[in-house]
Amino acid sequence: MTANTLSNEHPEDLTDPKRLKWEQLARVNHGVLSPFEKLSRSRLGDGWIIKYEFYGGSVKSGSALAYVDDPENKWQKEAKLNSRIINLQRNPNQYLAIRCFDALPGKFLAMVGGTKQRFWSQLLFIPGSKERQHELTG
Repeated sequence: MTANTLSNEHPEDLTDPKRLKWEQLARVNHGVLSPFEKLSRSRLGDGWIIKYEFYGGSVKSGSALAYVDDPENKWQKEAKLNSRIINLQRNPNQYLAIRCFDALPGKFLAMVGGTKQRFWSQLLFIPGSKERQHELTG
C-alpha cells in the first residue's frame, strides 16, 4: 500500500491530526527530572503508526515514526512491552543509545544520539517471524 493509496482511501486520517488516537505501549523513566522515553501507536488505514518520543532532561528531545502493516487488526495491545538497551556509547562529546522494544508484530529499535550542537532520533521496525506471530495470536 502506498501513501497515495492510503490518502485516497482514508483522506481524513492524514489531514486531521486530532483524529489519531494515541495508545501508549511503553514508557521508560530515567528518574525524577530526568529523560524519559515513550512508545505509542495509533490506527491508520490498514496498519499502525508507531511514535517513539524521547524527552530529554538536560538534553534535547526528539521523536520518530514507523508504520506497521496490520490489515487484519491482529496486533492487540500487550499488557507491558519488554525493552532493553542494546547499545550505549557515551563520551564527553557524543551520546548514542539504542533501545529494543519487543512487541507482537516484531521488534522496534529506537535510537537517540547527539552532540552539544545536534540531537537525532530514529525508529526502525523489524517484523517478527510468521511462526512467532501465529503462536502469539493463537
